[in-house]
Amino acid sequence: MFVPEFTLYYRVAPQERSRSEQVVGTFHIPEIPPVKKQTQSSFLLAAATLIATSAFAVPAKDTSAPTQVDLTFRTLRTWDVHLPAEAFAPIGKTIPFAAAGEAGLKVAIEEGTLRIDRNGDGTLDGRVETPSEDKKSQLVVFRLNEGTEDESSYAIRVQNKGRWSYAPAGAMEGRAGNTRFMIFDQNGNGRFDDYGVDAMIVGRGKTASFLSNSIHIDGELHQLTMSADGQTAQLAAFSGEMGKLDLGKQLSTKAKMRSVIVNSEDGKHSFELSRALTAEGGLNVPTGNYILHSAQVVLGKSHATMSTGNSKPISVDAGGTSTLSWGGPVNAKFRYRRGGDELQIAPGDILYYGSAGEVYSNFMPLGSSPKFAVKEKATGKVLVNAVFPGNC
Repeated sequence: MFVPEFTLYYRVAPQERSRSEQVVGTFHIPEIPPVKKQTQSSFLLAAATLIATSAFAVPAKDTSAPTQVDLTFRTLRTWDVHLPAEAFAPIGKTIPFAAAGEAGLKVAIEEGTLRIDRNGDGTLDGRVETPSEDKKSQLVVFRLNEGTEDESSYAIRVQNKGRWSYAPAGAMEGRAGNTRFMIFDQNGNGRFDDYGVDAMIVGRGKTASFLSNSIHIDGELHQLTMSADGQTAQLAAFSGEMGKLDLGKQLSTKAKMRSVIVNSEDGKHSFELSRALTAEGGLNVPTGNYILHSAQVVLGKSHATMSTGNSKPISVDAGGTSTLSWGGPVNAKFRYRRGGDELQIAPGDILYYGSAGEVYSNFMPLGSSPKFAVKEKATGKVLVNAVFPGNC
């Protein structure tokens, strides 16, 4: 055993305060064998040993080492989540779910009714009728390993529009620090590790980006590695080069951006930036080229969806800040149908292009309705001026 060396001090008399402390001697503490009954003197020695231990340097915690986060499935009984590429997958003989094994969860269609194995024991013990028109889809919850310490659940939404199909009705949920995150099996293959294909929500929002190799935890960028069954995630401090992406600085709009999703060209990184648009200086992201994938724009009761359109990739360089001039002014392109001496243009036929080339659809503008002029090609003479009635 190593015997620490101590230096003892004493407080000097008031008249000698010009020297606040004075060395009186150096001594060694011998090794003390353990005793069953602790006396007052042995307590003092134990305290001295603790002080000695604290005096030696303790290795700093390795913050670069991965941290494991356990996730559990959360059923969303009220589906108010916006996925970036939601689609209903056709139902076959099973519903794939990695945590249930390779066989998945057994289902069957009998006389137009969906039969399900509710607890994963191979017996079709549940029945789902075709949802009504106003309901659109029906929640189906599977409960696995009931009554055991491994009890868990899984949930989907099913619909029947000529063929039974399903989409997620929940996500694997975890927490790291003060940040909650949710992982969605967006493509319905039963796995939660399809980067650039599955979806994720970071924080308390309702809009998901695509599943990304990087994630912001308490404001810091981390590397994210998901297990196939979604039950564990590995987080490590991001060690690659980073730059800032600031999409709020040169955004021109009076509307609210309910979601803004950007994806890296290599498919490894995806971020939902609507809450970062007002952040000073933008958000740290891995370097590379990013594509303005999609957005949801809301102004009162009017709304629109945005997609890439003709917009160019945004380059993010190490240590730099990248911005994008987008939003207004908006230019319109439209399709029309001609029948005899009539031209037909519907609001849904118009596409609005923003200043970066992004395209807005399902757009119902407030204020003045669009005006259209029909001109003679040879002379440029206006033949007809038209306007949509009222707001559109």
